[in-house]
Amino acid sequence: MAEKFNGVGEIVSWEVPAGFKIEAEVLRKAMSDAGLNSKMARDVCASNAFRRATHEMKENRVIRKVKDENGFLYFQFTSEHLKGGEYEYSKECVLRINKDSGVVSGQNPGLVSLAQNLVDEKIRFRYKTDITNILKRLFRDHGDLFPICSNGGAYFVPQQHVGLCSQIQQMLQSIGAKLRQWEQADSPCNSANAAEAIFDHIKEMVQEYSELIADMDISNDKSIAKTTLKLSAVKMKMSFYQDTLCEYADDIDGLLLDATREFGDKLTGIQSDVKDVGPEPTEPTEPVTERAPEPAPVTEPAPDWMSQLA
Repeated sequence: MAEKFNGVGEIVSWEVPAGFKIEAEVLRKAMSDAGLNSKMARDVCASNAFRRATHEMKENRVIRKVKDENGFLYFQFTSEHLKGGEYEYSKECVLRINKDSGVVSGQNPGLVSLAQNLVDEKIRFRYKTDITNILKRLFRDHGDLFPICSNGGAYFVPQQHVGLCSQIQQMLQSIGAKLRQWEQADSPCNSANAAEAIFDHIKEMVQEYSELIADMDISNDKSIAKTTLKLSAVKMKMSFYQDTLCEYADDIDGLLLDATREFGDKLTGIQSDVKDVGPEPTEPTEPVTERAPEPAPVTEPAPDWMSQLA
């Protein structure tokens, strides 16, 4: 029996051939066969398919959306020509697409036919960028993927999630792509590199959390909820990788504590604003007998977001 590998994780990188194209249903079957969630290979709606199609129709023309009404998107096609050192423009036509059916119509039969063929193709097939997006969603929802290069292309996957890599490798092989995997043994060097990669990622999450706080509308429950969910995500990530982070854990704790205090201060401002409302008191002109204070005005209670900071 082979000895169980004791490692900190894997370095992974995937390769999808140039010009790659696969039918959506074939891709979904490959994902299901590998035990992956085939719903990650989402349908492409008609409006997005048309936008993808316009990228292949832009040579010597400008294409702009002009309106969106009654279930149709309208795009103006304008030809562009260089003449005498200057660009000249002339309107070709306006095409519209039904956002439900994907049917393209307009006054230029040639462009209508070209656009319709491209829209049908974009709905039916998935491409290289689609595969990359699907892989990132799979790791986001069912594992973790930490970049080890500033420009991407190679990622660290912690040992807890290497099983997902095996499933993705099976799926990619069946569609003519490839996942390269390099096992990382449990050594001081590899452990330190893993901790740094995870630290960099969580530090970015804390930065995003701080930006949400800065932009948060304290009068909008959804804005507060979005910020609170981000805080929960950061805390969960930190808790999960507490042992791996080693000495970086204290650095993250400090950054998160500062941001959480800022969040609390901003929420506390809601109560301060309520207390500060009212006219400035004036000096009494006659002696005032002591009396029970008037009840404070009844206000709608603020959501109990402060409990989320614990």
